[in-house]
Amino acid sequence: MHTLRNNQSGLTIIELVITITVGAILVLSSTIIINNMIRANGRARDLAVATAAAENKAEELRSVGYVGLSNGTFNFDTEIQDVLGSSATASYVISDEPVAAGGLKRINISISYNDFINNRTLTYETLIGELGVAQY
Repeated sequence: MHTLRNNQSGLTIIELVITITVGAILVLSSTIIINNMIRANGRARDLAVATAAAENKAEELRSVGYVGLSNGTFNFDTEIQDVLGSSATASYVISDEPVAAGGLKRINISISYNDFINNRTLTYETLIGELGVAQY
């Protein structure tokens, strides 16, 4: 005689639905976390590039020296658009520092760029003295 056993092994429908739901939540959470990390990395990269461009421009102007600098507003968009995108703009303003006893030029550098959603603007300011670096 053959006896039938009623012992079933495996998952029930409810267990299967719960497992699929938990798996879907984990996949969705991982996707959101990775996407946010990619955006944060892109923002940090753009900020680092903009800061380096501003510092490079300041050093370039320092190497020209006080005598070679004329007051006015100047653009250097093309120097940053390759790395920050075609919508990025960059300019600097050279002006005389009015309170200085000797010759002193104020340089205001402004770089605007677009990260994933927002427009960002980096401003950088430095002084260039007639006597040379750090000798106002």
